[in-house]
Amino acid sequence: MKIAEKHRQSGAALIIGLIFLVLLAVLGLGSLRNVTLQERITGNHLDGYRAQHNADVALLMAEENVATTGSNAQVMYMNTSNAGVNYALSTLWDNCDDTTVTDENLCEVLASGARVKYETTAEEDTYIITVWATGSANASVMLQSTYAGRLEEQQ
Repeated sequence: MKIAEKHRQSGAALIIGLIFLVLLAVLGLGSLRNVTLQERITGNHLDGYRAQHNADVALLMAEENVATTGSNAQVMYMNTSNAGVNYALSTLWDNCDDTTVTDENLCEVLASGARVKYETTAEEDTYIITVWATGSANASVMLQSTYAGRLEEQQ
C-alpha cells in the first residue's frame, strides 16, 4: 500500500485573499475621505446659514432701534455728499469698539456680536442700515436696508 502523497500548496488562495483585503482597505479609505469632505461642506453650509440668520436678526434689531429711538448721534454717520460708501472694506468694520472714530467708521456692536452701521442722507428720517454678521466659523454676511420713517410711539 502506498502512502498518499502530501499535496503541496502554493499559497495562491492566501495571495488572492490579501489582494482583496488591500482593495477593500483602499475602497474604505476612499469612502472615509469622501465622508469627511461631505462633512466639511455641510459644516460650511451650516455656518453660512448661521451667519445669514445672525445678520437677519441684527438688521431687525437695528431697524427696531431706529424706529423707537430715531438717530443715535454716537453711532450715526451723516452722509452729506450722498456718495456711496464701500461697506465691503474690512477696515470700516475693524474699529467698532473705538469711540474716537468718525464718519463712515462709526458702528455699533450688538449683543450677538453683529456690527451695525447707521447712515443718514439729506432726506429726513431715512436711514441706511448696514449689518455685518458672522457664523460660528468663517462665514460672514452683510445686509443693508433703507429704513424710511420713524414709527410713532404707541400709547
